[in-house]
Amino acid sequence: MAYNDTPLANEAKNASQPRIRNNFNVLQNFLALNHENPDTGTGKHSFVTLPVHAAPATALGEAAIYTKTVNAHTEPYFVRDTVLADEIPLSTVFNHVQGLINYAILPGGLKLRWGRSSTDAVFPGGDPNYPGQTYKSLDINNGVPAEAQFTVAPFVFVSRQYDLANDHNVHPNRSFDVLSITIVGAAATLVVVSYQTDHGDPAAAIDYTFNYFAIGM
Repeated sequence: MAYNDTPLANEAKNASQPRIRNNFNVLQNFLALNHENPDTGTGKHSFVTLPVHAAPATALGEAAIYTKTVNAHTEPYFVRDTVLADEIPLSTVFNHVQGLINYAILPGGLKLRWGRSSTDAVFPGGDPNYPGQTYKSLDINNGVPAEAQFTVAPFVFVSRQYDLANDHNVHPNRSFDVLSITIVGAAATLVVVSYQTDHGDPAAAIDYTFNYFAIGM
């Protein structure tokens, strides 16, 4: 049913009456979407359906809630005061696959990143007081959607991945430190250094596994 432009100036009442009733039916069907029964709900919403939409342009002093598609899922977002670049997610957007770079965006926009990696090279110019220094340079923005990428250097924590059958027994005194975290373009490069905390045999291996967790914006 379509909404009619009626009654026209030259229409008789008996001619416009069916179209007026049709308009009431159209309005009833329209109001029934996302609303309580108008006889009992006094105009209240039962829920709100938001089709996927580009970020709306809001004027100063205005805000808008809308949805967008992230990783094939529909997620709610918030934007305010014409700052379209400041899209704030209202749900937790996340991806977790064992052994890969994992991420989450918490409501309000706080970004998390976590994963597991291994040092893969001898650290150049290492301190002789800490033998067996190896390192890993890792872009923790790589493979992450743009809205989940860090744009300022996050706080990063690293810890050793214990392996009861191997590393834990063979290298009990190995430590990991964050050497640097830098943002250049779309890359967030994390450099982790591993070293022996005693003066014993540093062993010949260079691949020591560690976990990392980063939090920021």
